[in-house]
Amino acid sequence: MSLGLGMDLNWGKNGDFVVDETGREKLRPSLSQFIRRHDEDFQSAFFSLQPRTADLLHNDEALTPMLAAYREFQSHLPSVSDWGLHHTFLNLGTLEENYPREAIARVTNRVTRALGLGWINEDLGLWSLLGKNLAYPLPPVLTADGLAAACENIRFFQGALEARLRVEFPGFNEGNTILLGDLCALEFFRECIHRTGVDCVLDTGHILGYQWRQGRRGVRMLESLEELLPFPSCVEIHLSGCSIVGDRFMDFHHGILQEEQFTLLDFLLERCSNLKTVTYEDPKFLEDGTLITKA
Repeated sequence: MSLGLGMDLNWGKNGDFVVDETGREKLRPSLSQFIRRHDEDFQSAFFSLQPRTADLLHNDEALTPMLAAYREFQSHLPSVSDWGLHHTFLNLGTLEENYPREAIARVTNRVTRALGLGWINEDLGLWSLLGKNLAYPLPPVLTADGLAAACENIRFFQGALEARLRVEFPGFNEGNTILLGDLCALEFFRECIHRTGVDCVLDTGHILGYQWRQGRRGVRMLESLEELLPFPSCVEIHLSGCSIVGDRFMDFHHGILQEEQFTLLDFLLERCSNLKTVTYEDPKFLEDGTLITKA
């Protein structure tokens, strides 16, 4: 089993890369220092694909700066042999009929080949509505129709993508998450995984966020997980920063892990027999590359 690094990288102005005098995009100094300190710790890594405009789907040249930036990131992690991509526009939970699936698959496959990726991951949810990106992805529509649509979307990308697909349990961020439908999200996710046979990812913050929303807190935070999570299909676990602010569970991705996440991790490690990677997602660090104190 490997330790993974997940980075939500942006390129261009005010992003995670800086342009040198030759026009080449290079890692910002703090990120470069962090990797220099920890490059040998990670054997797996992913970064997020975040399109700025729809041009990405119709203009191959729109990919050029992104591919150059991500190749630069890869060059700093020679110890990583297992590279993946966290997608943000497969939109696996959508019910839209005219969604440009074919174009999305074509672009994803080009990125896969260019960067040597082995797998593609995305949260099972709604990342856009009618072509408009959402600030925070919504869970899928928790109805029978929503379940059928999600399974159909997963099956399409299983067949269309050249890299293996992984589907992640969605986030439930207080204040950003609207629940549509009355099915249990844990059962919904399990059914999607079982019906399609797809690999899955379990994010500790996402699971705890849903449990918190259902009133399963404290000693009850593991309630129902034994019966409802698809343990044999889980190949990766995410540890991403979250917080409890007042009475609200916040999926901040700020690099600070809670004690409850380690309790849940222990629970999952005992049950996920096909687990390949535990990934620390979106670490935060100082200018010299050291993790922030609370992390």
